[in-house]
Amino acid sequence: MEEMSIEPETAEPAPPATTTTSTTISMVAPGDTSGAVERSLDATSQRLAHFDRSRLSGSTLATFDQANGFLSQGRQALTEKDYVAASGFAQKASAFAAQLQPTSSASR
Repeated sequence: MEEMSIEPETAEPAPPATTTTSTTISMVAPGDTSGAVERSLDATSQRLAHFDRSRLSGSTLATFDQANGFLSQGRQALTEKDYVAASGFAQKASAFAAQLQPTSSASR
């Protein structure tokens, strides 16, 4: 039997890692701007402002809370410059707000 030695192959050095100065990634959908998303969030917020949460109950209260939750998430995503997520949350908040019908007992 012949004795064999195993030696590691000479690897080329890896290129230096590229460092970025910013850790924020801006996700922008075509045609979407922060201004459009912000206007959508503001419009939904104004719609929800017509309701007094303390007068809501059952599924209406759940719908109101879901709309507000998506609204908050949309504003947070907007702050983080994640316009794709912000737009999605704005659309969801608007859809839930549209399900709410102002009545004399629910509106201010």
